[in-house]
Amino acid sequence: IAWDEMCRPVSDPAHTVTAKNGLRWATPGSGTQPFKMNLGELLLLQTFPPAYKLSCSKTCAMRGIGNALPPRVMRELLRPLGTQDARSQTC
Repeated sequence: IAWDEMCRPVSDPAHTVTAKNGLRWATPGSGTQPFKMNLGELLLLQTFPPAYKLSCSKTCAMRGIGNALPPRVMRELLRPLGTQDARSQTC
């Protein structure tokens, strides 16, 4: 498969970031080889804040990024819970 065939427009959702391999970035039609995205780029792609820091090894960080539920997804999943009246909840 040619690299250009594996590319998506930047307006489309990104491929899944996995705990094992990360992602590669390519410029279609450029004839250059794709390069592996670094931890900071993967964090941004997964919607972590730009200043988010990981204090562990690169292997551990990659595993954490790949296994994480992105913050933006969590915000959307939890949004309906924030609109409920706390008094109506029972334990």
